[in-house]
Amino acid sequence: DEIAPIVSEVTPAAILTNDTTPDVIISTDEEGTLSVAGSCGTSSSSTLSTSGLFAITLTQPDNTTHLDAGTYNDCTISVTDAVGNTGTPQTLTAFEVDTTAPILTSVSVSSDNANINLAKLLDNITVNIQASKDLAAAPTVRIGGYLATVTANSLTNYTATLTVSGATPEG
Repeated sequence: DEIAPIVSEVTPAAILTNDTTPDVIISTDEEGTLSVAGSCGTSSSSTLSTSGLFAITLTQPDNTTHLDAGTYNDCTISVTDAVGNTGTPQTLTAFEVDTTAPILTSVSVSSDNANINLAKLLDNITVNIQASKDLAAAPTVRIGGYLATVTANSLTNYTATLTVSGATPEG
């Protein structure tokens, strides 16, 4: 046997994740020993007893420590078969581990009442929100306990609006 195994990435880690041990799905056409290199290692078994699909959990190169926050663009996988043929290393899709929560850098509240600090029946209350970094989804905003309608102006800037109705107390 002089043919090296072929390994490929089937399902990459999420491009942006807060998971410090993300999983990827790989495929190999031969059984063998998996090697993960570059800035990554794996806590998964390195013995692939058959060909097929495998989920592997990425770690630091020591194969036990969770990944630090940062960008990972040099992680590679390869398989060596039983007679020592090593396949060409395949670079995994780049991903970023981000474990820092966003901070709301600016929050302002106003109403369309003549006194912007008060609201009465049919007045609109507006909350403008600015975040320190992109949010994965629009925030849920409650004004006086009532769910407001949120509009995304960008991934870091949102406007929440609530119209005071008969069910909403004035004030």
